[in-house]
Amino acid sequence: MPIATRDAIQRNLAKGFGAFLPLLGGSRSAGTVATAGSGFWNIAFCWNSVGTTLYSTLVGYPTPPATAQSQFVLEHFDGNGVASGSMEIGFAWLYTIGTVNLAATGDNLVHNAATFPVVRTQLGVAAQPLTLVPVVLITTATATTAPVFRLQTNAGAAGYVNQSGSSVVGAKTMTMPAAATVAGSGYLLRLEDGDTGVQDITNVEVTTAGSAGAATIFGMEVVGASHFFGTMGPGYSNALFGGLKLNDMRSAVATAGTVTAYLVSYVRKNTSFPTNADRMALLAVYNV
Repeated sequence: MPIATRDAIQRNLAKGFGAFLPLLGGSRSAGTVATAGSGFWNIAFCWNSVGTTLYSTLVGYPTPPATAQSQFVLEHFDGNGVASGSMEIGFAWLYTIGTVNLAATGDNLVHNAATFPVVRTQLGVAAQPLTLVPVVLITTATATTAPVFRLQTNAGAAGYVNQSGSSVVGAKTMTMPAAATVAGSGYLLRLEDGDTGVQDITNVEVTTAGSAGAATIFGMEVVGASHFFGTMGPGYSNALFGGLKLNDMRSAVATAGTVTAYLVSYVRKNTSFPTNADRMALLAVYNV
């Protein structure tokens, strides 16, 4: 029967209804540090060390075979030795929303063929839309001029669907922090005041173009995260006894079609981009 108590979780693990995943990410690029125009926060992703070629071929971490039951994450450990400062480290699903040409002005989002929002069963209710954190990853370095873009069309139509399912015209601009913003630079997209996330991004208008540059926009679902302040060290989170927050390790699914999704590790930091590889371990239990 479905899990209802902490004791049931321990019993399921004892029966073998669980998964332990040791994961190794590849090294990252040293990104261009964010400024006020790009939202202050840097976010760096670590992709699977097997099969990834930065940034043309991206491969996420492997996961257990898909099951009808939820796979609740109990613990995660991240061995990234990040330099001192306040930061968040963990792992997340990245759902590919689309790509943007930053070397031309105009409405330049090429949306993923899947229909958003992505959905999964939440609190026992099937097919509930997820609220995602919108992030942009530079995949081709920019040049000559720092690109500027915003979440709307050139005609002023809505550019994203917020956490409530409402279409919003994004008036705030994202200005890349340098004319030569390097590939691998990641930033949190700026939303309108009061919005906490997106269900979809539908349009991106590039108002100032570089002579080169391309980006991928993802919706990020954090599955496990830990925070610390001060000197470098590992991150650890216990979702069972450190505050009950059992997130599902399975990917969500698109409303229609098949969404491109990657399980990755990440570091969110306000002063620099880490370049070292992540060494992670995840412990999950099956909801049977």
